[in-house]
Amino acid sequence: VLNVSGTNLTSLPDEISNCYILEKIIANASKFTSIPLTIGELQNLKELNFGYNKIKAIPTSIVNCINLESLSLGNNEIQEIPLGFGKLDKMWFCSLSGNNLTSFSNELIDLKKVGNLWLHGNKITSI
Repeated sequence: VLNVSGTNLTSLPDEISNCYILEKIIANASKFTSIPLTIGELQNLKELNFGYNKIKAIPTSIVNCINLESLSLGNNEIQEIPLGFGKLDKMWFCSLSGNNLTSFSNELIDLKKVGNLWLHGNKITSI
């Protein structure tokens, strides 16, 4: 577990991918502006929490986190869901509430096991 919540950090180094046995990253309520592009190399990652930051985009490489079960990216500045996101077939919890999403992505429909999908507080106008 890497817990850097409530810090003044704005980013994690790309070398985080060297922590290949890492299962949880908890980095909420900090000053992060991005998620490392190398996040997809963390094949054992099960939980990723970057809620309450300034994240503008979900890196496309996240689709390679094949064991991801819980994703908390609420209250950021995310505008779109990356292609391939729906292939995260172990994900059962996904919070994207309080972002800048304007449309409901088909990628979200493809999340077969998701039991909790939080999208409130966005600017979604149609499904």
